[in-house]
Amino acid sequence: MKLLKIKVNIDKREGSTHYTYPQPHYDMLRIVFGPIYEGGRNENLPDIWARGSKESSYEYILVGVENNSRIQDALQNPDIEEISDTDCLVLGNKWMGQEEKISDPNKVTLILAKSARGEILTQDEINALDPNHKELGINKTPSFEETLEKYKKDFPN
Repeated sequence: MKLLKIKVNIDKREGSTHYTYPQPHYDMLRIVFGPIYEGGRNENLPDIWARGSKESSYEYILVGVENNSRIQDALQNPDIEEISDTDCLVLGNKWMGQEEKISDPNKVTLILAKSARGEILTQDEINALDPNHKELGINKTPSFEETLEKYKKDFPN
């Protein structure tokens, strides 16, 4: 898998956002990871708008692509750049944060009801409310690095 950073143009038209990808090269790539959008987190939007405006600008995306003969053609496009694993991790961690998600809503509801009644929680119940613990309940989404490593194992070339 080759890691690419691609410039994508953004235009707001008639109340909706339109993305324009570098053609024909983007459509030639076999994307196996991503895309991860720079604008995926609100704190990155001011950087994107500073390049243009809220109506017309550009952002970058990260993708992992199958390493095949089309890569070299795509890299001729100035809006497509191959990046190192290190650079990809820096950008990916900035663009994609970990979030807390409820993985077992029924369990969380029962634990919160038990707590509200003043009952003592078991260690398993306490663990279920800890997003850093593997116990189902409230958990964190995988980090960018964890996600990237999984895809690198699936697509090693």
